[in-house]
Amino acid sequence: KGMEGQRSRPFAFSPATSLLLSESLLKAGDTIRSEEIMMQSLEQFRYRDTLVMYVVNHQVRQGQMETAIEVLDRAIESRPDYYRFHWAQALVYEELDRYDEAVNSLLNASELSQDRPELYYHLGVLYYNIGIDMRESAFSISENSAYMEARKEYLAKFREAVRWLERSYELDPQNQKTIARLHQLYNQLQMKEKQESLPEQ
Repeated sequence: KGMEGQRSRPFAFSPATSLLLSESLLKAGDTIRSEEIMMQSLEQFRYRDTLVMYVVNHQVRQGQMETAIEVLDRAIESRPDYYRFHWAQALVYEELDRYDEAVNSLLNASELSQDRPELYYHLGVLYYNIGIDMRESAFSISENSAYMEARKEYLAKFREAVRWLERSYELDPQNQKTIARLHQLYNQLQMKEKQESLPEQ
């Protein structure tokens, strides 16, 4: 009975101990017990960020994308003001091509942490990728008026990408990735003056 009373908390010392035990079980091939410990640890340590990211990364590697989203939902419910959980959820949604949900998660993250240029950069790139997908679909349209309407829609996504990339650039004007993306979009949108105002690549 005494041993059974200790079974529910064999990893209660710290989050790091939980991660080590889970990792050891994974290496030993006991994936079920390893995942049990992961999930119990999340609750026990109140969705500590290191644990959440470890569990989510494990699930993504295993292709368990919906489970990763569920974990992040619970993490966000537990710690709604922690921007990294929203950002991580955006990355998972993006992997699933669920772009609207990825955008919403990134917008939530950027509201919670408004001084991080990398969030605005990611939003810009996401809108750019959405626009690229829409442009590829538009190229298959043969009827001219339908194509022009589709063109208007994908150009709107490019302009939205510019808006977020410009905000990222304001916060971090030395970032070469942001500068390169803006050059690319200014060129596509024929925004010559803005393109000329950027540093050379």
